[in-house]
Amino acid sequence: MRLLRFFDQSKQLEALRQRCDEMERQWRGLRLDYEELYERTRRLLGKIARRQQREDEVREDAPQEGADTTPGLSPSQLSINEKILARRNRLGIRGGE
Repeated sequence: MRLLRFFDQSKQLEALRQRCDEMERQWRGLRLDYEELYERTRRLLGKIARRQQREDEVREDAPQEGADTTPGLSPSQLSINEKILARRNRLGIRGGE
């Protein structure tokens, strides 16, 4: 009788060890998933912060209200754009058609 009880407990211990090993494997997998997600999120937030900083710098360099405000054009590009529009007006060309 004792021998049967010993084998039964031995089987239970082995099953418990297997469950514990499986939980450790799952924990390691979850930890790797978390670390990967954390790194991707950190990189994405860094990109967003850099983009926001560039946009803020562009806004600071942009002409003030009341000036000819064509979004995203530098002063030299605005000058060239004005020349193109003047030429189109002289030739009677409409833009966008």
